[in-house]
Amino acid sequence: MAGCDQLRINLTTRRLSVGDSTLGEGEWISIDGNKGAVYLGRHNILHERPNAELAELDGWRQGAATSPIAG
Repeated sequence: MAGCDQLRINLTTRRLSVGDSTLGEGEWISIDGNKGAVYLGRHNILHERPNAELAELDGWRQGAATSPIAG
């Protein structure tokens, strides 16, 4: 279960409904991956690069490359 207990798909009419909203094939939705929210329609996408987190991961990678392998 993915937490979509209100999702209903009608393969005959090629429509789906979630709660009070109904969508037909080809209609846009937008998903906020941080909040887990879904919005009707096509919304602008904001791309952010998590530089601090990537730097931390790079530090771990570099540390792992120079550490001796335990055996």
